[in-house]
Amino acid sequence: MNTSDERTYIFVGPHGGSRIPDVRLLYETPDQRDIGLCDGAAVTNRARTVFDCLRILPEPEALNLLDRSLQQGWITPRT
Repeated sequence: MNTSDERTYIFVGPHGGSRIPDVRLLYETPDQRDIGLCDGAAVTNRARTVFDCLRILPEPEALNLLDRSLQQGWITPRT
């Protein structure tokens, strides 16, 4: 999905830091159920990643992502 937000985001632990230019850090510890491995690197699952993106994207892009995520079944509303 294309957005106007071209910044890079990376999760680091509560005491971590980044020296990568233009990277925004999210200081939060995700639930262990939201974490998996991809090629040996810890990554968040699709639903958690969508949630995090919805929090930081500008509203128009967030609404587009929410719509697409619901249509594709990446996330579901809780009833």
